[in-house]
This record gives sequence, structure tokens and C-alpha cells, in this order.
Amino acid sequence: MDMLTTEEVRAFVSAFLAQNRITLTENQHAALVRTCEKAWNQQNRLSAQLLHEMIFADVEGAGVFREQVLINSRQEERAYPRSDIVPRLMVQVFRPTYQQVFDNDLTEPNLSIEEACWRVGALLRSIHPFLVGNRVLSFVIENQLRRRHGLPVATLLRPKPVFDFYRHVLFKPYAKKMMR
Repeated sequence: MDMLTTEEVRAFVSAFLAQNRITLTENQHAALVRTCEKAWNQQNRLSAQLLHEMIFADVEGAGVFREQVLINSRQEERAYPRSDIVPRLMVQVFRPTYQQVFDNDLTEPNLSIEEACWRVGALLRSIHPFLVGNRVLSFVIENQLRRRHGLPVATLLRPKPVFDFYRHVLFKPYAKKMMR
């Protein structure tokens, strides 16, 4: 795996933010570039909470799992897992899934490593453990896994219907327990 330069990482980060219409403060943007450069080049196991805290250090509650119910702009409750089970989902579902892909220990037949990397990011977004920054965090983690397995950096999130379908299939067995 070739090391990415700061300029290459900055270009990937800028493309990701622009293509997905994500706005960050100047400090968050700089922190994201530093975090991506370190995560993608060093290839150590990552902690979602620590990464979130590093990128969103200027946001109250950075690195802390959400405790609120998520409400959309129409004042409707959003369909994400209840906040009281987020820590358990991160430990019992996200962490082992991330570790399997990190170690290339895929148990699902015919699952490509590229699809597995995407699923880890989508899983994080599906759990939605933080109030802000879940898409950005999934970008960092998915691409760390992609780089680990020799794949190029992906800057465009999959279309919302693809993500929503995955989230529905993933959480269907747990829906009554996890959702309000």
C-alpha cells in the first residue's frame, strides 16, 4: 500500500464533502484531513468514538454516543435505533463486523471485500451513534478498510435508496426492540 500525501488526502476529503453536500467548519475540515491521513496510512484498528472526538473536537459531546431521539426537519422521529441501545450495538454488532473486515475474515459467501468495506460504513450510519458526523465518520472508516485491502478511496456515498434498503434488511430482525 502506497502512502498518501497530505495533498492527496485533502483532495479526497474535499471531493467527498463536495459530492455529498457536507459542510464542516475550517477546524473540522483540517482535523478530518489529519485523521484520514493517519488512519489510512498507519492501518491500525480504529475506534469510532476516538475518531469522532478527533474530528469534531469543537462540537459539544464529541466522541460521546447520542442520548437523544433523532428528529428530522419536519419534527418527526427519525428511524434509527433507540439511543439506549447504541452502546450495545457498537460493541456487539459494529465492532465485530469492523474487525472481520479489517482481518479479511468474511463469513458471508460471495461477499466481495469492496462490498464488505461499504457495509461497515453503512452499518455505522445505520446505528447513527452520534448526533453529528456519522456520514463523515463512515467515510473515514470505510476508506481505511478499502486502503487496507488495496482498494481505491471512495468519495461518493451510495444513493440513499441503496443505503435505506441495506438498513432495513440489517435491522429488520431487531426492529421492535431497537426502534421506538
